[in-house]
Amino acid sequence: MKSQNCLLDLLSCLTRYYSKKVVLQRFLSSRKQRLLAQMAAAVAGISGRPIGRVGAILAMLSLGLTPAAHAQTPLATGPAATDTVRISLPDAEARFVQNNLQVLAQRYNITAQQALAIQARLIDNPTITLDQNALQQAIHRAGAVGDNPDLRRTQVAVQVQQLFALAGRRKAAGRVGQQAAVVEQFNLEDLVRNLRFQL
Repeated sequence: MKSQNCLLDLLSCLTRYYSKKVVLQRFLSSRKQRLLAQMAAAVAGISGRPIGRVGAILAMLSLGLTPAAHAQTPLATGPAATDTVRISLPDAEARFVQNNLQVLAQRYNITAQQALAIQARLIDNPTITLDQNALQQAIHRAGAVGDNPDLRRTQVAVQVQQLFALAGRRKAAGRVGQQAAVVEQFNLEDLVRNLRFQL
């Protein structure tokens, strides 16, 4: 049963890549012998008897997965085929994680949450308001008014406001901000795990 699931997984993986013929062509040309052996082993595990290389080739031909099954020009060999980049799976995963925009955005979310945690621990700044009624001076100039002292006076109001957090609310808000940053870190790890699973 397990080998049947492995074969189904292999076939579903290959059919997904079949839509991308260039990727499949390169995969089959570089790993043809190993793929044939794996197909033969998987089919032999299902039926209980080995089918050999010919059976594996026939199975691949029936699925349309061999290089001869679709009309494409063969890949160039020799000095003209230098555009192929060899990369290992851990290097591919590292590049994928480094260059993925979702991962970069999630890293910025972590930094933003850490900044909000620091901001929550700080004391609020005071607010100073200054109001002046300068309308009378603009309408009635000093020379035009004469000696009327009421028209020369302006009204000025100064207001200072300071918010005080009582009962440890500032420290509690800082701890909540730190926990939000930890949650964002876990969200990043979950995102990377899901992306590696999809890779």
